[in-house]
Amino acid sequence: MKKTLLLFFVFVNVLMVNAQTTEEIIQKVKIKLEKVNDYEAKGKMKTNVVFIKAPIANVKVFYKKPNKLRINNESGISFYPEGLSKY
Repeated sequence: MKKTLLLFFVFVNVLMVNAQTTEEIIQKVKIKLEKVNDYEAKGKMKTNVVFIKAPIANVKVFYKKPNKLRINNESGISFYPEGLSKY
């Protein structure tokens, strides 16, 4: 009896949960991104281009608001994505 009652309450609670729409989630992410003025991150970059055989590289990424991005490869060529101003 207790299991049945517990199962009933769990089922009713699941039905009453309101899920977020994709628009709400995207809007919340945009609000959080607007708060970011600059950042610096380290990572690994894999180049997936058929005619370029580049090894996995250790990179450092820099971003400054509004539209500045720089990617430094610690052991090779650094590059700046086209369309973004470098700093």
